[in-house]
Amino acid sequence: MPHSTLSGLLVNMMIPYVPSAPKRINIFSLNQSQLIANFLPYAANLHNSSDNAKMSLLVEAILFTMMSDGKLEADQNFIQAVEAGIKNRKDKAIGDARRKFKGRKGPEAEARKELEMSSERIMAILEVLEARKSTLSILC
Repeated sequence: MPHSTLSGLLVNMMIPYVPSAPKRINIFSLNQSQLIANFLPYAANLHNSSDNAKMSLLVEAILFTMMSDGKLEADQNFIQAVEAGIKNRKDKAIGDARRKFKGRKGPEAEARKELEMSSERIMAILEVLEARKSTLSILC
């Protein structure tokens, strides 16, 4: 499967989680600006760890796919959007209000752990992009 198709499918899976779905976006030709404007800095709609972990995993997969295609550059806007998204998802993942323990036990605790691990991997992707940018600037 071509990476643009994979990215498009991942973006399509993320749309139900974002606060407001983008009105005009071609998910199969997504660029960095659209990613920053519509997806990266946001948390999931709901205040539970599960949805925020799912969104983080989707962001992680999209970033990895687009990085592999050479479609990402670690500029200031991108870095700020990635870091804001990690913070926003962590802050919003307070647990499932319908449950007595609100995220301290069971599935919500597991989802919170997945969210933390995904956030670490997203930061690793960001570090790779920054290192790639530094290497390119040295070579040029």
